[in-house]
Amino acid sequence: MRFKLVHVSRRLPWPWWAGAVVAMWLALGGVVTYVSGCMGRKVVLCFFKRLTGIPCPTCGFSRALLCILRGDIVGVWWHNPLVFSILAVFLAVMLMRLVVGRKIQIHLTRAERFAAWVATGVLVLINWAYIILYVG
Repeated sequence: MRFKLVHVSRRLPWPWWAGAVVAMWLALGGVVTYVSGCMGRKVVLCFFKRLTGIPCPTCGFSRALLCILRGDIVGVWWHNPLVFSILAVFLAVMLMRLVVGRKIQIHLTRAERFAAWVATGVLVLINWAYIILYVG
């Protein structure tokens, strides 16, 4: 495994509308969850949970967004530790790109790539079991 710090443009390579769509989706989920909490009604936004009764691997995301709005960082990781750990790393990488103009390139061999995929699958399963048992 080799890491290399590469100079890149500070401008992001994705279209502006992609960021706007993600921001609107997050805002909509936050607003729906907030309004349902104010009205005293529980709204299940997860289609998978509505269909099966079992939370999906990303369940707790809307409640974690509300924790972010309240400034409760510990509550964010309580609702879904894996998703928000990945988001924290993503934000750190984006900030490094925007501020310093560099990104990290990771070169993996075929065996290392396979091991990374297996580790990712195991982490998702562990996170899903945590959500089923503790977050629901």
